[in-house]
Amino acid sequence: MYTPKHFQENDLKTAHDVIAAYPFAIVCVSHDGGLEVAHIPVILDRDAGDYGQLHFHTAKQNPIWNAFDGTQEAVVIFSGPHAYISADWYEGKNLVPTWNYVAVHATGSPSVISEDHNAAHIDALAAQEEAHLAPKPPWTSDKVDPDFHKRMMGGIVGLTMPIAKLEAKAKLSQNHPGKHKAGVIEGLRKRGGDMDNAIASLMES
Repeated sequence: MYTPKHFQENDLKTAHDVIAAYPFAIVCVSHDGGLEVAHIPVILDRDAGDYGQLHFHTAKQNPIWNAFDGTQEAVVIFSGPHAYISADWYEGKNLVPTWNYVAVHATGSPSVISEDHNAAHIDALAAQEEAHLAPKPPWTSDKVDPDFHKRMMGGIVGLTMPIAKLEAKAKLSQNHPGKHKAGVIEGLRKRGGDMDNAIASLMES
């Protein structure tokens, strides 16, 4: 990922927080069969290895998992908040629009996990997301008929990827003077979308 020095985010916790907040990722792998891309929900184990470990799954019919034998390198992309920045929000002339955003790239070599571990992964993923729906009682797999659950599990493949390299980028107008940043924050707050407010809050932090 092209990351000028002033946009680099080197704090591991911050990178992990982005992954946790935006766990629906894009997995990319280039192998003998060509380029494969998949969109997947992810669980992050922050404490595994130097940079953490990702757990995810895909449909068994999706050919991407055939590339993952523990040696083939893949990149998992996490897109955080992003927002268009109008040049009219700056104070000055000869300035152009841009886009502010946060992104994390995790690189590693995924491998297939056992069916038992895959079932545990699915339960953990559901628990992770159901927690955001409180006070609704969480959905759990024991609400599903065992035979139906077994058939569903037979249609997916669980994967795990120790993170070998973690790159984080936060492009938040750090290359502009304070008066420009203030104008951008004001413009974002006035536009008022969820992403706009998220980027404004990051710029203010």
